[in-house]
Amino acid sequence: MLEGLLEHNLLTEPRPGRYRFHDLIATHARHRAAADPEPEREAALDRLLDHYLAVADAAAAVQGAGYTGGTPSAPPPEVGDPRRAADWFAAEQSNLAAAVARAAARRHRAAVGIPAAMQHHLRIRGPYNLAVRLHRIARTVAGLSGDGSAYAQASMNLAHIQRMSSDPAATGTVREALDRYRQAGDRRGEGRALDALARNHYMADDFPAAIATAEQSLALCGRAGDPYGQACALELLARVHSVVGDYPAAAGAARRAVALHRQLPGLPGQGTALMILADVQFATGDCRAALASAEESRALSRQADDRIVEANALDTLAIVRRAIGDQAAGAEAARAAHALFVQVGSRHGEVNTLVSLAWIQYEAGDHAAAARTTARAHELCRQYDDRSGRANVLHLRGVLARDGAELTEALDLFRGMGDPDGAADVLIDLGRLLFEQGAAAAAHEEFTAALELARRIGAPRHEARALEGLGHCLRREGRDDNGRRHLREALAIYRRVQSPAAARTADALA
Repeated sequence: MLEGLLEHNLLTEPRPGRYRFHDLIATHARHRAAADPEPEREAALDRLLDHYLAVADAAAAVQGAGYTGGTPSAPPPEVGDPRRAADWFAAEQSNLAAAVARAAARRHRAAVGIPAAMQHHLRIRGPYNLAVRLHRIARTVAGLSGDGSAYAQASMNLAHIQRMSSDPAATGTVREALDRYRQAGDRRGEGRALDALARNHYMADDFPAAIATAEQSLALCGRAGDPYGQACALELLARVHSVVGDYPAAAGAARRAVALHRQLPGLPGQGTALMILADVQFATGDCRAALASAEESRALSRQADDRIVEANALDTLAIVRRAIGDQAAGAEAARAAHALFVQVGSRHGEVNTLVSLAWIQYEAGDHAAAARTTARAHELCRQYDDRSGRANVLHLRGVLARDGAELTEALDLFRGMGDPDGAADVLIDLGRLLFEQGAAAAAHEEFTAALELARRIGAPRHEARALEGLGHCLRREGRDDNGRRHLREALAIYRRVQSPAAARTADALA
């Protein structure tokens, strides 16, 4: 029947399996419907809104992702598994948005329920401006209805998107949700709100507050019997412990998060935890394991259509590929990650991937391209407050321009944030600049500080670079035997972590 209607131009097929009325037929149908009695029209609209809410609710339950709405035992076939649920949300996104607007005008429960069901889809696919609009509608309608729990959940959903789009209002929004959950005695909601607050602390580079709040969330979610909430808190703890250089704690938290997510239905969460584990494995010098974890994270995120996690996994792959000398594959991964971040509207992600790409361009010898890419990242950083992004951009600019002042400013930012990995990296480049300028004694001090920091946090790649720099300083100072010993130590680490720097270090020892 559908094919016959298509042949007679009564329907159109914008994509395979999706049909809609021809514009003229749709206009005619609207005119005919307007002649129906108002109660019949209102009842029909309610049935349509109920239908969209029921299917959206079923699709969200199938996707998992910690969804707390209804969980029908037999979801409709069109959303019967996570892949089909994701496809349904993507195909129906404009209809769902229109349904929310109509539901809000009549205070129908779909105005609150549909945005809640779409939360995971909007977080991983965007666009974030649509997500913000829908969650604000849901919060307004929940507030008018006096439903405190729904208001808190809508506030949480809004806060997640605000944080991911670098909106400073996120912290105020999540604190409001936290207060509502506490007033209602909702321990699971309170635990998840604490996780959201901890993520805001992390994005603001307040790492001690992020760790303390995430630990509160982990404990509360455990008492509330919320394994998804526990896994999310562990993901964040892994991320923050990694940034502050506590790699054993980071690896332990990441592995616990992976194990929890694998016990839960659906795919969401596994990819994130594996991507964080890959970052930790790379920082501790296990490039093979890092590549395997990042590739698994990317595969799972593509299966779940999670563009944010896929983009982050690609950025990790770019960083690891760069470190082992595969610049072409690294650049390809960085560009793919950047395109995904642009699609969903994550400016923080855009900056990170531009920084990764610029380093690859610089090390490949294309300094002009590196400068252009760095300038794009710098302009994005100026548009919103991103201290870590600014520190990374200043580091790049300092290396590109051989500017000690910019390197020193980047170092101060990393130290101020409590990021020892970033600080060690800049100390090494500052030492290299000083050495090239003939200031071997000053360079020796920077390399020594970097070596102490790298050994304290267990960062072998930085340790090797610092040892290499010290080796050259010692040889210039006339202490050749001591210098060669440092270079041999650096060479052993470079070979262990698969760094292409092993070749130049071996040449220096020849």
